[in-house]
Amino acid sequence: SEQKRADGVRRENEQDLLRAHDLLEAVTKGTDVIIAVQDTDFRYIYFNRTYKDEIKRLTGKDLTLGTSMVELFAGIPEEQKRSVEEWSKVLRGENVNQTIQFTDTQGDRRVYHVLHAPIRDGTGTIIGAGEVSYNITQQVLVEEKLRETKEYLDNLITYANAPIIVWDPRFRITLFNQAFEHLTGRKAKEVLGQQLEILLPERHLTVAMDRINKTMKGERWESVEIPILNKKGGIRTVLWNSASIFGPDKKTIIATIAQG
Repeated sequence: SEQKRADGVRRENEQDLLRAHDLLEAVTKGTDVIIAVQDTDFRYIYFNRTYKDEIKRLTGKDLTLGTSMVELFAGIPEEQKRSVEEWSKVLRGENVNQTIQFTDTQGDRRVYHVLHAPIRDGTGTIIGAGEVSYNITQQVLVEEKLRETKEYLDNLITYANAPIIVWDPRFRITLFNQAFEHLTGRKAKEVLGQQLEILLPERHLTVAMDRINKTMKGERWESVEIPILNKKGGIRTVLWNSASIFGPDKKTIIATIAQG
C-alpha cells in the first residue's frame, strides 16, 4: 500500500512537471524569452524550445536534457569560463541580473538581458539554478544607432559656422551653439534655461518677441531679420531661418530651432 501511494504521488508529480513544461513552452513560444535550469553539476534538467534554438545558433550543437554546460561550450573557451563563473555564483546562492553578449556561429552579435536565481528544496538546500533571458539585440542596436545619430547631430550643431539656437514653448533657451557664443560673447552655460529676452535689444524687444511667438503656432522663418544683443552692448543684425520641432503626436510643438 505504501509503495502504491508513493508511486501515485510520483506519477502526479511527473504529470505536474509535464503540465508546467507544456505551459512554459506555450507561454514562451514565438517570443525571445529563453528559460533553462541546471543541477549542481552544470547539467541541464530543463530548457524551453527558444533556449535550445539559441544554443544551436551559438554553438552549432543540439542541446538535450542531461547535457553538461561545460562540455557544451568546450569549443568556446571564453564563453565556457564566463558561463561556469556565472552559474557558480548562482549555485552559491547569489542572484544575477546582467546583460551579456555572444557572437554566434554565423558571426552575428547577440545581446541578452539575463536573470539567474538559485533553486532550493524544501529544506532550503540549493539543488540547482534557473535562468530567464530576453534577447535584446535589436533594442541595443537601435539604442546604439540613436546614440551615434545624436552624437553626429550634436557635433554638427555645436561646431557649425552658423549660430543655432533652440527654445521651448516657454521661450527658454535649450540649445546654444559655439557660433552663437561668438555672436553674443556669452557662453552656453550662461544662457541655457534663460529667457530669449536676454539676447534681444530692448528697443527691438516687442517686435522680435511678436515674431518669436508666431513660431510656437507653427510659423516658419525664412530670412527673417531679428537683431541680437552682444554682451558688450553691440547689436548684430541677423537673418534667421526656423523650424518647429514636434512631439510624438506629430502635432504638438515642443520646441523651435533657428539658424542665423
